[in-house]
Amino acid sequence: MKPLSKVLNRVADNLYRTGEGTYYARLRYLGKDYKASLGTHDRKTADRKLKDFQNKIENEHHLKPDITFKDASDKWIESLYALKPMSRLRRETSLKAILPTFGEKMLREINKAGIEAWARLRLQKVKPRTFNQDRDTFNRVMEYGQITLQVITSNPVSTVKKLKAAKPLIVPPTKEQFKELIAYLDKSKSKEAAPFVKFLAYSGMRLDEAHGVLWQHIDFAAGTLLVAGGQYGTKNYRHRSLPLFEPLRELLTELAKNEHKATDRVFTILSAKNALQWASKAIGLPKGEHFTHHDMRHFFCSNCIEAGIDFATIAGWLGHQDGGKLVAGTYGHLRAGHSAEMAKKITFKA
Repeated sequence: MKPLSKVLNRVADNLYRTGEGTYYARLRYLGKDYKASLGTHDRKTADRKLKDFQNKIENEHHLKPDITFKDASDKWIESLYALKPMSRLRRETSLKAILPTFGEKMLREINKAGIEAWARLRLQKVKPRTFNQDRDTFNRVMEYGQITLQVITSNPVSTVKKLKAAKPLIVPPTKEQFKELIAYLDKSKSKEAAPFVKFLAYSGMRLDEAHGVLWQHIDFAAGTLLVAGGQYGTKNYRHRSLPLFEPLRELLTELAKNEHKATDRVFTILSAKNALQWASKAIGLPKGEHFTHHDMRHFFCSNCIEAGIDFATIAGWLGHQDGGKLVAGTYGHLRAGHSAEMAKKITFKA
């Protein structure tokens, strides 16, 4: 006869039973896990002992006075002192979607049913990626209320699952489209729009990184450009050095002819968004679609891949610290497409 299983099987919230029939209590309170045998095979007795076990743990802790979700979210945001401005903005944007429903509610009033009702309505308005961001922000505030503020004993948001979100398809400009874009940007009211977009495309920099480039960061003799990230630093807070790729060198050499100081920013323009929208429409992109600053980073990557440069090297230029894994996963399809085009050139036969 085989021995009965010692594995705990869930039979109710916080209540489990072994194959032998012994009941156990398992629960999470203020971020800590608790487990104990209830010493009985009887369900009614187990329910009573579970309640006693929960009361015992609660009596050993003294919860602090309840606060509203708005107050908790304010305290949580203040605690994120090292958060970059764009990351903070994303969190604040998510909170704007949560506060109308839960802002004035006390944390202990927020329950699973209310959260699920909010989630259903939110999903009617936004895509899975945005929903996941909102849900994650909601979860972190409630977790902060549970573990740091010790106002609630459990976090009901943790039961709401994230959605599977398809990765956005990256379609950078073709070389022909890029030339057309620049031709139209040259006609823009902003004299810096075209050079700035070319700078992004020739360096692969993020927008904030490009804003932070000073003339003293460019060493024409050594053929390097220091990426320091400006006021807020790079995404991973690490400086990196880029080679002055030939198109990048030509662009900067031309710009350097204008009078400047070493401490001046190479570009004073903050955004070419409107110019890119106008130029994208002019070259025939469908209504509602346009190329962005970040698409120029994709353009840089696609050209690197077509040139046969390995993923690890490209990753270093982009400022990734993973040896090329993200580049391979994000841009691998570009290499496959390029390979297919190159394969058409193989026409020899017997």
